Parts: sequence; C-alpha cells; structure tokens
Amino acid sequence: MDSDESRVYRVQPNGMRLINTETLGLQRFPEGSIPPYAILSHVWGDEDDECRFQDFNDTKEPREELKSKKGYAKIVNFRRK
Repeated sequence: MDSDESRVYRVQPNGMRLINTETLGLQRFPEGSIPPYAILSHVWGDEDDECRFQDFNDTKEPREELKSKKGYAKIVNFRRK
C-alpha cells in the first residue's frame, strides 16, 4: 500500500470544495488555486451525529442543524489544532 505522501487525489475539473477553517462553511477553489488541506475521517459515531457533505449545502456558514451534531464539534476542535 502507498504511503500518504505518495497518494494522488484527483481534482474535479471544476475545482474542489473545502471547509473554510474560519467560517466552517464550504468554499470553492478552482483547479490550480487549491490550498494545502487536511483530510478528516467522516465517521465519528451514530449516523445522526455524522456531518455529511450534503449537510454543508454550499453555504458560507453551516446551518443550525449541522451545528448540533457531535461530528461538527470534532471539526471545530480539529481546526484549533
């Protein structure tokens, strides 16, 4: 198996959507302008507490129902590190 450094992640032709570490909303980056980023595990507990891509819904700020999930607290704490 390849090490993390040797893995290649394909970028969609329209760029990439990442969680903004200041607003915790999704932000689009065009191909060629994608900043360094971290990859988090997407499963943190019960299905109802998971944060899914669809929960962010391309918003500048997370929706209130997303903020109540345990997985959201993990994202908040991760960005502090």
